[in-house]
Amino acid sequence: MYSEQQTTDTYNTLLNGRWHTGIRPNTVGQLAVEQELIMLSSMNSDSVVLDFGCGPGLVTHDYWAMTGARVFGVTNQPSQIRLGQSLGHTDGGIGQSRVQYVLINDLILPFPDDYFDIIVSTEALCHIIGQDKVVLFNEFRRVLKPAGKLVYQDWAMSRTGCLDACARSIIEDTYHVKLQSLGQQKRVLTKNGFNVTATRKVYPQWNVGLGRTALDYFALKGLKLRYPHLYTECPFPPAGPVSESLLEAGRVLQESPDFYIVFICGEMAI
Repeated sequence: MYSEQQTTDTYNTLLNGRWHTGIRPNTVGQLAVEQELIMLSSMNSDSVVLDFGCGPGLVTHDYWAMTGARVFGVTNQPSQIRLGQSLGHTDGGIGQSRVQYVLINDLILPFPDDYFDIIVSTEALCHIIGQDKVVLFNEFRRVLKPAGKLVYQDWAMSRTGCLDACARSIIEDTYHVKLQSLGQQKRVLTKNGFNVTATRKVYPQWNVGLGRTALDYFALKGLKLRYPHLYTECPFPPAGPVSESLLEAGRVLQESPDFYIVFICGEMAI
């Protein structure tokens, strides 16, 4: 439907490399999402973290830069792996020993049992549909340490089936997603061996979330950046043409009152 490079270029154009969304109130959306997931997961310098569906790798790099954690980003797109690996040049190689990018060809994760303290994911699980979701959650439980955490951010629907057929078709067919409500997502986690310990809903505020700089957000929160240059601009300019269909589907999603962003924290049931 779309070439791998075209998809990557379109997402970079839409979302400035981090592939996240804006949230209320008065926050820089892309990094606010990461800060929320860091807080929910209690990620710190001792954590070993899997970033599932890492995209072009900037988010994975952010987690290390903001917490000092050891982070592995996985994706099934070779071009995204190359982009992530290029980040080692932007910080002088500082993060290369703590950040790795791993290409996966299926949902069987190339890591040993009980390896990770935390699995984090941003807008990736909605693309895993049907029996594939059972396979993936089996893998999550296998590679997580006992009482390990799965923390993710994704899209949710306000009411099941509320979206008109045209908008649903544009979004589901274009982005290959299965849209679920928060309640449905919680039931999926519980059914697959996780106790849901925290949830939060927010609504996108795109003109603020995508238009302000990360430095505004950190100044607002009174935080200091370890490596400020990592957060101020997208290091991945498009390498080719973007997809108008993907852009249009993104606009439908942004403009729909029936969508919101959900944060969920689940702890592996023992």
